[in-house]
Amino acid sequence: MNNASGRGLPWPSIAIGGVVAGVLIGAVAFIVLSLVGGDRLGMLISAATVHPHESTAEWVGDDAVVYASLNLRPGLSELLRARDLFEDIADFEQADLELDDAFDELNELLGMDVRESVLPALGPELAIAAYVNESRADRMDFIAFIGFLDMEIGRSMADAILEAAVERGESVEQVTISGIEARLWDQETYIVVHESEPYILVSSAEEVMERTLAMMQAPENPLSTRPEFVAALERLPDNRFLAAYADVSKLRAASTYLGTPRVVTLNTEAIAAEAPTQIISGAITVGRKNLRADYVISIGDETFDAAAPDSNLDLIPADLIGFFNVGGLREAIDDSMESFYGLNPGSQEQTELSFTSTTGLDIKEDILDPIGDELAVVLIDLEGDGTGGFNEDFPRFALAVLLETRDRPKMESTMARLREFAADSELNFTESEVAGETAWIAQLPDDSAPFELAYMFKDDFLVGGISLESLEAVVMTAEGEVESVRSNEAYQRFTEETEEDAVFNLFIEAEPLSTTVRSFVSPEDIPEFDERVMPWFEKFESFGVATTLDGEWAVTTMLMTINN
Repeated sequence: MNNASGRGLPWPSIAIGGVVAGVLIGAVAFIVLSLVGGDRLGMLISAATVHPHESTAEWVGDDAVVYASLNLRPGLSELLRARDLFEDIADFEQADLELDDAFDELNELLGMDVRESVLPALGPELAIAAYVNESRADRMDFIAFIGFLDMEIGRSMADAILEAAVERGESVEQVTISGIEARLWDQETYIVVHESEPYILVSSAEEVMERTLAMMQAPENPLSTRPEFVAALERLPDNRFLAAYADVSKLRAASTYLGTPRVVTLNTEAIAAEAPTQIISGAITVGRKNLRADYVISIGDETFDAAAPDSNLDLIPADLIGFFNVGGLREAIDDSMESFYGLNPGSQEQTELSFTSTTGLDIKEDILDPIGDELAVVLIDLEGDGTGGFNEDFPRFALAVLLETRDRPKMESTMARLREFAADSELNFTESEVAGETAWIAQLPDDSAPFELAYMFKDDFLVGGISLESLEAVVMTAEGEVESVRSNEAYQRFTEETEEDAVFNLFIEAEPLSTTVRSFVSPEDIPEFDERVMPWFEKFESFGVATTLDGEWAVTTMLMTINN
């Protein structure tokens, strides 16, 4: 699986997907703790049934732009594993007390015991879908599916909510949609308690409710059969709790309908023509001692070879705080430059002339052409004593950048000319030595700066860093004097859960990160930091992200592993 869009990976979409995944993880945690937290035997028994994923997609049209489904009955083993994991992460007794307070308010509002009556009956699925409303400029229309194993409880809950709304002075009217009784809440929300299917339907538009009721009778062009939807979800784990899907191309086309500030939609057509992302889907799953979020992004049908960044792992030491590496850098640079010049016609010649007149270097021949396919940035643990506070040893870590070269002599010549250019700006590099090999180091003009600039070449890599220690750590690893990250047990557990041909990897180890972060804390704040922040660091072993290319799709896995 090593193909990618000719326009390169959509890193903004991947980053946004990560943020959304974090929010969804919180939602799954709340539901799981509510369902099977503690020793609620009745809820455990009710959760033992298994429900097929995204079954409500059969009742959603294939023109839906957003769809999300939370499976509350993925299987008892999944729920128990999730319960155990979330209890490991959080102080469950405190979380349970906070949940009790929230449910007490709901119980008082609805006049029923939500936790003991409603939650065991909730499911097997909660879902929501959204459509573009092209006739109105200020909204999208949605349909929500709230499943109940006992529809009498569902009906009682719906009645209680609407009665409370009436008491607040909001309007509730009886209406009929497609011959089915419905209620219109406050002139904008339609509610149907479905008789033959165990769902309460909630929609913002009568026509969407009418269409959904018809789809439940006889599905016509459902989302579940749309090829892009099927292909995206096929790449997600089978044991997922939650799945989400978005048609980015339709959302992009509809952006002017959604009240989006005009600055956001500026030059939309030019950007859309270059942006490869069309479909995004994601899922949340729980493993043994790990929490996982996957999201899949379509990246277009132009492909190129992007090998996994493997050789730089032999230069990354096992004692680290974290690192990221990426493969396919050569193609990514070429495509990025092509896209930049394509969006800015006439700028290429001006940009290249300006760079040459300033540095004396040709941007293509001297800078870009010698670059290889791999790049890595590493934070190396210098084994600080962890006492915290500002000190003379600041910073307490080494940073190294590893850039693969495909023409080392050319890159060596370029770096020599860059040293001359830097000297004109009073940044003077002096020759030094690391493990018997030539290195260059420069003190920043500001003597108070807590680091230096250094670089050297090791094998086919240009190695840069903030000190000679940074370079030495890399060289000692390359020569086998210290172990590489391949032997790091936490990293091994991360790679066991991700694809070996990932073209992008981010890995952070919690314990050394906590020590480094603590060293930035002022002495007077250390006690509070130790009480409030350090316990959270201690719960986690590592955090990682890996992106794999699968034909027209980029598949990203985010993984948090928990300490035993």
